Amino acid sequence: MQIARYTGAMATNKLQTPHFLKDDSLIQSIDTKIPKRDLRIIQKGMYDVANRVKGTAVNYIKSKTIVAAKTGTAQVVGIPQSEKKRMKEHELEYFQRSQAWLNTYAPYGNPQYVVTILVEHGGHGGSAAGPMAGKIYDKLIELGYMNAK
Repeated sequence: MQIARYTGAMATNKLQTPHFLKDDSLIQSIDTKIPKRDLRIIQKGMYDVANRVKGTAVNYIKSKTIVAAKTGTAQVVGIPQSEKKRMKEHELEYFQRSQAWLNTYAPYGNPQYVVTILVEHGGHGGSAAGPMAGKIYDKLIELGYMNAK
């Protein structure tokens, strides 16, 4: 929940208090005090992750809206730097594979939602969680909770 909360802060420069409710009149926010220049750099970086050729999630997040993202992994087992032939994630035993993270917000130009996904032993954040995030945003559009752009 904290990761989702701070992803929202990167999107809007407001630190929201999360609520599970339909009426947002009770939601309050505080300014994060992140300098606007730094915030723009973070937002541009998150845009690039999901929308530029070399982005780590560009091939995995498919949505009707523009999504900004940060991929990540959390290793379960340490792999020494001295290891000459490093195993690939898919070569590791299931319970030794890294946890896959993906933090997103959308739409990019007018952030309304944050989606954070953790896939246990999923390997890489973009490939494991990207398709899920795209489907969640498309469902939010389909149900009328947000516009495509």
